Amino acid sequence: MATATAALDLTDVLATLESWRRIAWMTTANGPDAHRRMYRRAATVLTGHDIPHDEPLPLTKARLGL
Repeated sequence: MATATAALDLTDVLATLESWRRIAWMTTANGPDAHRRMYRRAATVLTGHDIPHDEPLPLTKARLGL
């Protein structure tokens, strides 16, 4: 927001909101478990290690650098 305020440009803010909207839509449409599975699959592919089914989402996202 600080950058957008200084530059008087909301492009990055709107892109962030659009990204969050897509995540909210996918989670609503498929459920929170499917959303967590998507992150686990991505972490498995990127790390080459199986991600435990019960791993907390913040830890899985940390593996992805998010």
